Amino acid sequence: AYSAGKRVTPVPRTVSVKSVKAENGTATITWNKVNGASGYRIYCASSKNGPYKYVAQVGSKTASYTQKDL
Repeated sequence: AYSAGKRVTPVPRTVSVKSVKAENGTATITWNKVNGASGYRIYCASSKNGPYKYVAQVGSKTASYTQKDL
């Protein structure tokens, strides 16, 4: 006999932001890498409460992103 199957959704670990710098219309964010992550998605908003928009995806070997022309 077999037990009933279970469906699970993996929950990614939270990224720890190291620094955020903004000057002259450019913002740079750096973070601590998460072991096992295949990449990172970057979202941006003009206020803390959003709405947030997807702007980029970077690979697992990258730990920073720079947004220009803000």
